[in-house]
Amino acid sequence: MYLPFPEVDSLLKKYETEPEHVFHVATLTLQLFDQLHPWHQLPPRDRELLHAAALLHDIGWSQTTDGKGHHKESLRLIDQSTWSSITHEEKNILAQSARYHRKSIPNAKHDRFILLPALEQIRVQKLSSLLRIGDALDRTHRQLIQKITVIILDHEFHFKLLSPSPLEAEIKMAENKSDLLQQISGKQLFFKVETLFKKNTLSL
Repeated sequence: MYLPFPEVDSLLKKYETEPEHVFHVATLTLQLFDQLHPWHQLPPRDRELLHAAALLHDIGWSQTTDGKGHHKESLRLIDQSTWSSITHEEKNILAQSARYHRKSIPNAKHDRFILLPALEQIRVQKLSSLLRIGDALDRTHRQLIQKITVIILDHEFHFKLLSPSPLEAEIKMAENKSDLLQQISGKQLFFKVETLFKKNTLSL
């Protein structure tokens, strides 16, 4: 997969032990970004920042034995790394978007988030809301979803998930982690699996 910034490659090589998962999460998250563009209206540069955040969201696992607090460790590792291809502002948005891929959503109790200018807070909220769902949709780390199709209605987002297998764990987690997207979009979210059947070829 194309990497948005050269620093992402070095961080992945140094800290990531399950690249299959984060690359799949990045693919799903970018599908969400592209199809929900009529809603979020973010520029192409934010797509690149989201891409990087999706690839780096789990590097904090390298700093903990049980995964507890790994989202905060991911933020720290991104923040403490030297970046020449993005600005300080962009690094902050990238790091916070990765940090909010799990657990609590951005709120006024988080000092670092609340220090952001209002427009940057909105960017972090929108980007992390997509990453939360993209990560949830690979809950079992089995890369089961081949494609997401989003239908945007006045008060609803419908997500059709193309997969060869049932997705009970993924849908349950996506529903749990759709809290931020529902809050900032004001829409209800619905997830449905479209089963991909393999055709049998008979030789005569």
